[in-house]
Amino acid sequence: MIFLASILEQPVQGKSGEVIGKLDDLIVRLDQLYPTFSGLIVRDGRRRFFVPARHLQDLNGSSASVCSAPRCLPQGSFPWPRPT
Repeated sequence: MIFLASILEQPVQGKSGEVIGKLDDLIVRLDQLYPTFSGLIVRDGRRRFFVPARHLQDLNGSSASVCSAPRCLPQGSFPWPRPT
């Protein structure tokens, strides 16, 4: 079992092993009986990226790795409140 608090701010590696950012959040859908994991939000400096769950290769207590390039989320495009 992995707790969100233990993996936030951990490095996220790209398909060739390079660090593409740090884990900023996990996205889950609450429209079903059991929440469905939708993807990761990765932060690289001031930019935030969405990585769909289908592109996640590994997620453990110390890092995450993805198999494709993340998609940049334009400023103000988040459907949820930004943390302050």
